[in-house]
Amino acid sequence: MNELKKYHFYKIIDSTTNQPIYIGCTSQQLNRRFWQHNHDIKSAVYNNYVLKGNKNLSIKEISLTINKQFNYSICLKYEELLTYIYGYSYKLCNHNAGNLFYQDLNDSILYQKVHDFLFHLIEKEISICDISDYNEIISYIQKICSTNETDLNILDDICCEQICELEDY
Repeated sequence: MNELKKYHFYKIIDSTTNQPIYIGCTSQQLNRRFWQHNHDIKSAVYNNYVLKGNKNLSIKEISLTINKQFNYSICLKYEELLTYIYGYSYKLCNHNAGNLFYQDLNDSILYQKVHDFLFHLIEKEISICDISDYNEIISYIQKICSTNETDLNILDDICCEQICELEDY
């Protein structure tokens, strides 16, 4: 029988600035994955930070739970969403997922990704278990949506309105 793996969402933080530099998803133990980021010459973290002498990095799990079948392709989808959300506020060094598109990102795509994320939170397809992770992610979504609103349904409506306004042009 095919066993589903447990996946962890995580951020690598530059300890000198206390800012996330990388968002990821792995089925490995976080300390093992962190070691790989610090030693693999193909790693964006290695090339952008470790190779340049910055070793003040740490890893922290993002307490995101997917409440449906947990497989790798679904995890990559949520990694991309998290990369869009975190990448709006911070310069991430991810090679893949949403961060790759930020330079030429059209706002309607960003709002659509955020809308999808909010929709999945509202529908309980995903949940953010740790209150500090929840508050952090909601604060980044507030920046994207230019609002102080914290109610998920209202945030979702605001995001939909922004998508519609952009599509009217």
